Amino acid sequence: MLKLVRAALTAAVLAALAVRLRRRARLRVPEPEEAAGRGRAAPAGSAAPRPTRFGARRPRRVVPLVFGASAVVVAALTLAAYLVVPEKFGRVRQPEATGPAVTRTIEQTTAQATEQATEHSAEQTAGHATPAAETAGQAVSGCGPRPRPVVVRPLDPKVRRAVDRQWRRIERWLRTRAPRTYAALDRPGRAATIAVAESQMGVDFPDDLRASLLRHDGSAAFGFGQPAHLGVREIRDAWRALCREEGLRRATVPGGQWHGGLIPVQRRADGGWSVLRARTGDAARRPATPDSQAMPDAQGTRDAQTMPEGQAMPEGQSRPYTQGPQPTARDERRTARRTYEHYALLRATADALEEGGLVQGRKPRVVRGFLRWTPPNRVSPNRTPPGRTSPSRTPATSGG
Repeated sequence: MLKLVRAALTAAVLAALAVRLRRRARLRVPEPEEAAGRGRAAPAGSAAPRPTRFGARRPRRVVPLVFGASAVVVAALTLAAYLVVPEKFGRVRQPEATGPAVTRTIEQTTAQATEQATEHSAEQTAGHATPAAETAGQAVSGCGPRPRPVVVRPLDPKVRRAVDRQWRRIERWLRTRAPRTYAALDRPGRAATIAVAESQMGVDFPDDLRASLLRHDGSAAFGFGQPAHLGVREIRDAWRALCREEGLRRATVPGGQWHGGLIPVQRRADGGWSVLRARTGDAARRPATPDSQAMPDAQGTRDAQTMPEGQAMPEGQSRPYTQGPQPTARDERRTARRTYEHYALLRATADALEEGGLVQGRKPRVVRGFLRWTPPNRVSPNRTPPGRTSPSRTPATSGG
């Protein structure tokens, strides 16, 4: 369409230029001096011929008419091609209205198609696409969230400062002791990505978890007592996989452990998951095998003994990991102050790296620039404990 319009305009401009140049050429009349120089003498007493507007004779209007007709023909062909063959120009021709006039723009049609696709995707997510998915959605509570708008919730500045302070301790230790693990930390996450994940999962991430993801969006080489911790998209994908897996299992084996209000944050070395409860922020453990029971995660002696129950952040105190059923709205109302289990895990990790200790039952070790978490009774001679330097291997000399 644009090419044809451009061609029509070009033809019209060229026609106008040709007419203008032709007029200027005919207005120019040779002077008497020029005629004498050419060997033609003007007769004495004869008056110079009076030039007309277009020269000595009236011009023919054939050329302007031809150019004008060409421009009109090009414009007519362009309009006809635009109306008769609309698919060539990216436009859908509107049918003639036989009843009431109904006009819909392309934007309205696209918006309706997008809305229908969103509703269809929401129905599939809620578990209405197939009978198996419907059974799974009915079996697992909270795994079929209703569609909700994507809203970037504000983050408490105190929570973010406290989380960043613990991350700086971890980063400083990794930069010095385990540089290869430090280089593997992911870049900061985005608040909009977190909001999209919350909308798709139907849960709100705790503030300390959001602050941690805004600092580092997961890492495949560093975890809090575990090999790795998940990023925003990995959390969403793991949540969907657990909902699907647990839903299919509950269809035949009642009494599963998974609930849609749980947020997986770490993949454990034993194949299980470290999860957070979306309502209270409490941490728990989802076992790897369906027959095993949920167990509280071992954060270490510092958190379990010295941190009083219910103490809120930013002081960094928090109650230890809990277990039990999904808390109800009454339990949530009874909680006077929110606890921050993910922050407590961050602080326990920083303390274990700097001072030594256990995080979820494991001790930190450095192996060729990488941080490894191992059980306390499993110490390899080629691993260096945190806070210590490897002893010099100078052979002892016997006194003579």
